Amino acid sequence: MRWKRHRQQQPAPVDFVTPAAAATYGREAQIALLLDSAKPLTLLVGDSGIGKSKVLQELWQRTGSDYLAPPTSVGRSPGALQMGILSALEQTAVRNGSNATFTDRLAEVVRDRVESASSAGLRGVSEAVGNRLLEAVAKVVGERGAKELRAVARDLATPNAMVLAHRISSAADQDTLAVICDLASAVSGLLAPRPLVLYLDDLDALHADDFGRLQDLATKIPTGVSVIGAFAAWDPDSRSRVAQLEIAGVPCTPIAGLDLAAVTDWARDSGLSKLQVRSLLLATDGYPFYVKDALDLLAGGRSADEVLATPADARTAQRTRESFAALSPEAKQACMRLSAFEAPLSGPEAASYLRMTPDSWRATEHELRRAAIFLDFEAAWFHAKRRNALWDEVLDDESRQFATGLGVSFVVKQMDDENTLEPRLVLRYLGLVASDPSRWCVSPSMAAALICTPDELAIVGALIELSEGGPSPISTDALLSYARDCFVVTGRGADALEAVVGRSLVYLAEGNGAAVAILTAGDIATLRLLCGRIAQTFGRGAMPGVASTVFESAIRARLGPFVNAQFGIGNPTFSTLARAGMELQRDRDPDVVRIGRHGPNLLVRASHGSRRVYATVAYDDQAERDAAAHRLQGWSTELFDDELRISDVLAQPATPVPSQRFVSAAMRLVGSTTWNASTISGQKSRTSREFMVANEMAMRGAVTLAIRQNTSQNERLAYNLDRPSGIVFKDFGGSEAIYAHIDGIEGARETTLTSAQTAWWNDPLHAFKWEEEVSVQNASVTQTTVRVGAHKSSPLIEEVSRLSSLAQSFNQYQSRIQVRLGDLEQRLIYALELQHLDACLLADAVRPWQQFESPRGVDWFILVNVNEPDERFVPMAHGDVMWVRRKNNTDDVRCHVAVARPTRDANTHELFRSHFGWAPGSEFQHGVGRALSLLPSWLGYASSEVSFTYG
Repeated sequence: MRWKRHRQQQPAPVDFVTPAAAATYGREAQIALLLDSAKPLTLLVGDSGIGKSKVLQELWQRTGSDYLAPPTSVGRSPGALQMGILSALEQTAVRNGSNATFTDRLAEVVRDRVESASSAGLRGVSEAVGNRLLEAVAKVVGERGAKELRAVARDLATPNAMVLAHRISSAADQDTLAVICDLASAVSGLLAPRPLVLYLDDLDALHADDFGRLQDLATKIPTGVSVIGAFAAWDPDSRSRVAQLEIAGVPCTPIAGLDLAAVTDWARDSGLSKLQVRSLLLATDGYPFYVKDALDLLAGGRSADEVLATPADARTAQRTRESFAALSPEAKQACMRLSAFEAPLSGPEAASYLRMTPDSWRATEHELRRAAIFLDFEAAWFHAKRRNALWDEVLDDESRQFATGLGVSFVVKQMDDENTLEPRLVLRYLGLVASDPSRWCVSPSMAAALICTPDELAIVGALIELSEGGPSPISTDALLSYARDCFVVTGRGADALEAVVGRSLVYLAEGNGAAVAILTAGDIATLRLLCGRIAQTFGRGAMPGVASTVFESAIRARLGPFVNAQFGIGNPTFSTLARAGMELQRDRDPDVVRIGRHGPNLLVRASHGSRRVYATVAYDDQAERDAAAHRLQGWSTELFDDELRISDVLAQPATPVPSQRFVSAAMRLVGSTTWNASTISGQKSRTSREFMVANEMAMRGAVTLAIRQNTSQNERLAYNLDRPSGIVFKDFGGSEAIYAHIDGIEGARETTLTSAQTAWWNDPLHAFKWEEEVSVQNASVTQTTVRVGAHKSSPLIEEVSRLSSLAQSFNQYQSRIQVRLGDLEQRLIYALELQHLDACLLADAVRPWQQFESPRGVDWFILVNVNEPDERFVPMAHGDVMWVRRKNNTDDVRCHVAVARPTRDANTHELFRSHFGWAPGSEFQHGVGRALSLLPSWLGYASSEVSFTYG
């Protein structure tokens, strides 16, 4: 499509000239007060067209236009406030780049700031910000200076800095803002004694997250730095935001319309009759933008009656139309093409877009300024009212489509060429295609990205954040849960996943009842576009590799010196984390692990907003590990506008928990005489019978609750009971049912009963469908089971067996419990008393569904035969135990233990009689077994969790 040529006669160019000092009419006193102000932050507040930007420009001209950055327009994307401050800081540094002393010292202070930030956990962000500042200055200094600056920049370009670089511009991040303010303080020191003032325009456009940061900025600005900004307030919402700022203590200076004296002076200098001044003031309300339009029209020969009778906006459109018509063909083409963009292009960008040489662009820019199409500022661009009038009133449909098409092609090329996630480009693209939807077909993947619904964007955002080091397979259950919890899916997540697969943005691989998703967004431009839309939709951008970002920017600094670490998103069990710790040690020294070393490691779980984050950290030194555990315990901070809170910290190797504790108590209830807990799986008990599904699930939940409430913190971590849990199920009738253990049902009943509509065992999304059915935040399926047929054992036995297997898995990555034979009697008395109490506890928990007699007191007689120990062999490898258990008439558990070192001819019964004074008869429960099997079980452990020593 070509630019349509206008065949009508073009009017002769008119050079509308107004006095150069127009910015100061009626503003001198206010400007003087602002120049004398010592406030770190001042906002100029007023309606659009009232003259805020002109005052801002005049302040810049008077305070140091030779070394300070001109007013910088902030954007609308999250993070625009910190980006605006950083951009102004960069431009200030660039303007001082010709000063060799400044550039030399700049490299030094940036490096110093990075080093000092490491103690606060901000090193990665500081590296990224410092790298960006040095690269900007290196582009404008001489060859020697550029080489030195880039050498420092390369040192700061660590993988951590590259991971965090996108955070500078993609989110409203309090930590990043603090780092930028700290850097501004350093630059201020280099400029002293001249002040560092940063001028920010269009602050009213800030995203909600940035608005919150703006309220805090007055107290965050370091000494030696001040910020003056313009904030348009023209409707109830914007005026309400100004009121919030004032309540928060932000100084707001109102900019009102010009008074009669100011308009009189301006009119007089423009050659207007004094009699027409009052009419001019009434027709414009003293708004300088409208006053200037009226004066220009009058200077062009229009009658005062015609001009002053026309509404202000119509007068702006008329003025714009006449100015545009008077442009040269080259300037007219440039104006039309540039007007497709809502946000300003820089001078080099505009020249590149228009395919002009720098000299040609400067000449065109000058012509647009003279015609009042562009503002009379250093940064050339339209006033919003002028651009809207040109786009809506002057250009026709064909011209707008042509301009949009050129703009889209230019931005797409920029996104392909630049290797960063830059919201500035994404927002330009969105603004362009919104004005002409026909341009969505630039590429199929970008077209798909533009029409994604919020739920589909949540799926893509979750996949971006979960993927570390580029596109990688992510479990669909983990993906859907993360999208629901961290980006808020309002509909059915599975349907949204299916939709993005259909749009070829995600690839889904299924097999064996499971599925993984891989991001296939295609080109980098599509990825950036998706990130921009996600930021607009959810108020925060998608952060690639969020686990590494959180770890590197906050947790790492509190760990001290460590040798290896693994981290990720999720809420794994501590047995999983402990296994990972062992693998980290194996990677470092396989021989050490082979002899049983399981540490020293640190296992950490944390929450970051709605995310769950974990880390396993390997150390060389146990003291360093313990110091890190102390620093992390209960620690929290603000990170990327969300709270990061450490929820669990565990040093490995930890003391094994009694994995068989509740198994032994349950076996005692059901009447088993087999005390080796390793035989419990599938064992048929005397209470075996079929239960109604609802009763069985309620019973399982009651058992879980009882155990959680009567265990230590470490036991709850090992049993995976550190967070509330529940059970959901679907009863298909008869003896067929499917149920799932749900972890993390905050505030819900211990057992959640629901009639799930779908969740077959071979459905690759079955776990997520269970979670979705429960409809709770931060819940995840820990186990799903299909049951067919009658029980082989009591649900009580099955539930404690499930928990026992989790604890055994945890214990296998810890050091064994060491039991001295000299302490055995004391340990057994405590363990058997606890077993009795646990049996009573479980009986009470399941009594509504299954009747058990309350356990009675028991007298225990235990003889340990060590068979003449030989220190060359494993202690007690050939020992045995004779035991007698008899009920008593009390609720007490009494235990008598003897250790025998028999002669070769003595038998077990004789030894028992010699130690206890009597021999067991048929009226007592009694037996003989291997010591290394029975003793651990009575102590509450599996055989592999305990070792015995003499003494």
